[in-house]
Amino acid sequence: MRNGFEKFHRNWAATVMYPVAAVLDSMALFGRESEADRLRAERVRQWAQGQSPYALFSCLFGILAVLDAFTVVISLVTGPLAIGLGVWAHRDPRIAERHGARWLPKLGMVLGCFGLILTVVVWRRFYAAG
Repeated sequence: MRNGFEKFHRNWAATVMYPVAAVLDSMALFGRESEADRLRAERVRQWAQGQSPYALFSCLFGILAVLDAFTVVISLVTGPLAIGLGVWAHRDPRIAERHGARWLPKLGMVLGCFGLILTVVVWRRFYAAG
């Protein structure tokens, strides 16, 4: 009986625990980061430094406008900010020089517009109905 359990335990460890351990080794768990984590962080840092700050903030405010559409007040501020910063970033020369880098301000403008539309729908549906 014990041999059957040991065989099952070895098979279970080989099929379940080793892939899990491989995934956990690739993650920064409890503050321990691997070389892959450092390389990933460096790539993200280089990407963010190559973007226009207006484009990054436009995308951030667009996401906030969509997520906070149900609070109405926050989206009325972040939606126009996302649209304005997106237009400003779209005219930024750093964006024009980079091939394919115009998607970030466009995403911010689209999310800002969607957040404003969603805010108006929520306001008319729940708050104005009384």
